Amino acid sequence: MHRLFAPLSPRKFSLILVIPMIVLALVGSIAGYVFKPLQGDLTRLAQLPESDFGPQQAQPSISNKWQVNTPIAQADMLIIGDSFSMGHEWQSRIQERGIKTATVHWDSLRSCDRRNASYGDFLVRLIRESGFKGRYIMLESVEREFEQRMQLRCDRVTATPANLSLSGYSAAASKPEILGWGWVYKALWHKLVLQRKPQEKTFGGAKVVAMAGCNLFSNLRCDYGLFYKNDFRKPSFTSAQQVAAIDARLRELNVQPLWLIIPDKSTAYLGYGVNNEQPYVNIWQTLAQQTTVKSLDLGELLRQQSHQQRDLYLPNNTHLGNAGYLYLGDLVLQVLPSLTRTGSKSRELERDKAKTAEEAEFTSGK
Repeated sequence: MHRLFAPLSPRKFSLILVIPMIVLALVGSIAGYVFKPLQGDLTRLAQLPESDFGPQQAQPSISNKWQVNTPIAQADMLIIGDSFSMGHEWQSRIQERGIKTATVHWDSLRSCDRRNASYGDFLVRLIRESGFKGRYIMLESVEREFEQRMQLRCDRVTATPANLSLSGYSAAASKPEILGWGWVYKALWHKLVLQRKPQEKTFGGAKVVAMAGCNLFSNLRCDYGLFYKNDFRKPSFTSAQQVAAIDARLRELNVQPLWLIIPDKSTAYLGYGVNNEQPYVNIWQTLAQQTTVKSLDLGELLRQQSHQQRDLYLPNNTHLGNAGYLYLGDLVLQVLPSLTRTGSKSRELERDKAKTAEEAEFTSGK
C-alpha cells in the first residue's frame, strides 16, 4: 500500500486537526490586536480595521458638565433632533453660556393624533402640553433623513400620541465593541481588496471612495474616504411647503424656530448630490426661498470648514468629531441674538393683537 493511503496514527491525525486551528487562532489574535476594538459606526458596517480608518489626530474634549438634558419645563431651548444631537456635544456650547437645553428625538414624535389637522398642529400641542416656556426651538436633522421626516402626516398614523419626552443619554463613553474572529477575517479580506486600489468599493453598509483625503482626514488610509451607503440613496427634497407650514405653527408659540439641516458626510467631502441615485435638490438653497423660515446654510458652512480642519467628520464615522460639534454650537450661538430680536417682535405683535381684540370686545359691549 502506498504510504499516502496508509492509515494515519492518532498522533498524526490530531496534529492535522490541531495545527491549523492553532494557526488560525494566532492569526485571529494578532489581527484582532492590530485592528483594535471598534470605535466608528462606519468601520463596524464596512468591517474595516480601526488601525486604517481610526482618527490619529486628537479631538478637543467636552466636559460632561455641559452635556446635560434639562427638564423641558425648565429649559430655555427645546431641540428636536437625531443622533447628531443625542450626545449633547454641540449643545455644550449653548449650556456654557447659561442657556439650558432640552433635547427630544424625532422618533419619539412619530405617533400622531388624527384629530390634528397637520403635523405642525401636533407638534405645537405636544410642546404646549410639555410645559415648555423657553425662548428657542431648534429642529435638527441629518440631510438624508429630512425629507422623510417632513413627509409625516397625522392622518396616516393611528397610534395614540405620546407625551414629549427627553432623549435618553449618558455622558459616559460606551465601551468599544470587541472583535470576533469572523469579523477579523472579513476585515482582513476587505483590507486586501483595498490593496488593489479600486476607485470605490461597497462593503456592507458603507462605501469606500478613493480621494485625495490626507488634508481632510488623519487616518492611516486617508487616500480613501469612508461613507454611509444611504448617503447616496437620499430622496429628492420636495417638502419646502411642509417646512414652512410647520414653521408657521411653531411661531405661534411666540418663538422663532431655527432649522439645522446637517449635510451628509458625502455632501461635505464629495459635493452636492455626487453619485446620488435620485435627482438631487439642495435643501439649504430651497429653504432660503422660504422667507419666513430661518435656517443656517450648514451645507456650505460645514463643506467649507471640512476642507479647513481635518477630521471635522470623523474618518471612521458618519458623525462629526468634537471639533465639528463645537463649531456647530458656535454657529448656533452666533444666530441666537437675531432669533431673540425676531421672537421679541413676534411677542409684541401678539400683545398688539390681544390688545386690539380686547378693545374691539369693549367697543362692541358698549
